[in-house]
Amino acid sequence: MKKIGLLFGVVLLLLQCTNEKPMPNGYDLLNRDNKSGVEPPITLKATRVAQYWEIEKTTQTGQLSTLLLGNAQDVHSDIVLKCWELARVDTNAVLDSVNLYFYGRYLFAQDSLMDISIHRINTDWQEDGFSWSDLDGGYDQDPLENTEVVFHANGWNKIRITDLQFMKEWIRDTYNDDLTIHGLLVKCDQPDIAAEFVSTEYTDTSLRPYFKIYMKNAEGAQDSIEMNVTHDGSLLQNSVDLDPDVLQESPEFLRVGDVSGFKSLLQFDVSGIPHEATIHKALLTFYIDAEHSKTKQDGAMTVAAARIVSDSTWDPVTIELDSLTSPASDEASVSNETFAFDNATAAHVLSKIVQKWVSDDEAPNNGLILVPNYPGQDFQEIALKTGAGDSIYTPTLEITYSLPPSHRFAE
Repeated sequence: MKKIGLLFGVVLLLLQCTNEKPMPNGYDLLNRDNKSGVEPPITLKATRVAQYWEIEKTTQTGQLSTLLLGNAQDVHSDIVLKCWELARVDTNAVLDSVNLYFYGRYLFAQDSLMDISIHRINTDWQEDGFSWSDLDGGYDQDPLENTEVVFHANGWNKIRITDLQFMKEWIRDTYNDDLTIHGLLVKCDQPDIAAEFVSTEYTDTSLRPYFKIYMKNAEGAQDSIEMNVTHDGSLLQNSVDLDPDVLQESPEFLRVGDVSGFKSLLQFDVSGIPHEATIHKALLTFYIDAEHSKTKQDGAMTVAAARIVSDSTWDPVTIELDSLTSPASDEASVSNETFAFDNATAAHVLSKIVQKWVSDDEAPNNGLILVPNYPGQDFQEIALKTGAGDSIYTPTLEITYSLPPSHRFAE
């Protein structure tokens, strides 16, 4: 029995000796604990934050799909419109009634009743580049109409125009080379109420604003005609008591507003990341200040983050953004405690930005600017905490990167 056991042991020893198991080489020994080269993620807190405000000067027509009317977020907005299709109406027709229709998108208010006035415009205007100051009193102060409209979201809002004599004059004027009537100004001076309507730029043409006229034609028969508004725009006026283009360092929260004019800036110190690092992911995260935010019922507003390419003084007058790279963008919702640029595209863009800061000597780290992704589109504004008073709420940038073997071996 002892001989059998001894023989079995010899066989096992021979099998072990003939097993071709490679010996670890120098690379395996050096890289035993870090085979992929990916470092543990690092989380950086913002080292500098600021915001500034600039006056919104121009109409948003020709570019945006919405019209804004009323007062919200320290901004007042009126609507201007033209209707060249009035030339389709027979000047001899007898007008019975005229209605102006806007398709409602959203109401920023508790009450749905809006006090609206309509005024004749006497000065020429173009959709792009026209501001409230350009109107310069070029409209009749006495309104053609004063009326109350119950706002309908996702539905049509009708404004009756009872001054039929004016409408006859406007129809006749559209046939002239030298116009005297340049459209209508629609106002709502009522505080704390603002509406968002569909504009002439909206993709669904069936929802664009229009006039409907009921009339008797030259033969005395009842008739009606619908005419699309051909030009429109939102005239914005900021009413906040702030100095425009003045940088406010270390505010309590960062504000980003679609029409309120607020933009925010922040900077992270990435100098601790080696120059030769490859950035795999950069996650930018904020805490939301819901109390100071103003969003729609679904609570979602799209914010964009772009790289600042001008010098690090952050002078609002001369600040310059990266024009070669599209900004990162994502939706911030007040229903969540935090907001992160965590969709795949946004994370990729921010990774490229951090890569430039780390590796490109021609792209110094001047920080990021937060701007509305759809400026002038609506009255929304988001407020993001800066950590003033409690550093736990400071914006963070979580970075995942790897190092080349030469760097790891050197260590």
